[in-house]
Amino acid sequence: MKNFKFYRHLMSGVSQMIPFVVAGGILIALAFLFDVNNAGADNYGSGNAVAAWFMNVGGTAFGFMLPILAGFIAYSIADRPGFVPGFIGGALAMDESGFLGAILIGFLAGAVIVGLKEATKGLPRSLNGIKPVLIFPLVGTLIVALLMTPINLGLEPFNAWLTDGVQGMEGTSAIILGILAGGMMAVDMGVQSTKQLTSQQ
Repeated sequence: MKNFKFYRHLMSGVSQMIPFVVAGGILIALAFLFDVNNAGADNYGSGNAVAAWFMNVGGTAFGFMLPILAGFIAYSIADRPGFVPGFIGGALAMDESGFLGAILIGFLAGAVIVGLKEATKGLPRSLNGIKPVLIFPLVGTLIVALLMTPINLGLEPFNAWLTDGVQGMEGTSAIILGILAGGMMAVDMGVQSTKQLTSQQ
């Protein structure tokens, strides 16, 4: 785990996740557009067959968001063997620990696979072929699934509190949150653009 780069691993997951968010968000927006006559109803966005189709596809794209985030964080740390445990860990985080849980389990999954690589170095060379297709995904996934239990238990109350706080924001508080979120995104994009320009020079 020498020269561990937290930001690089995190952004590896985020950059792979963003296309799923964009595609899913646009498809869901189209679902509402095609169901505009049903605005205000409980089934708004799924009030007709076309809108329901767009909502289903967009929701499916959104559903891959956290598994992809965690999977590619683990992939960045441990290479290809880290992807499966990270992906499954992200899926397990979806209903309870959410975004924070997916980030945490992505890093832990990567660390688990790095540890397994070290632990299996002494195995006979004849077993090298089954390490990436059996040992790493199976053992790594089992360990990650066990780790998800305390993570979900610990982060679920915090996520619930955070969600309630955001949903309860009105007026000035909501505007301040929007300004902060927009400013953080702008800074991050600016940093990335500067790095790209610097690398091209």
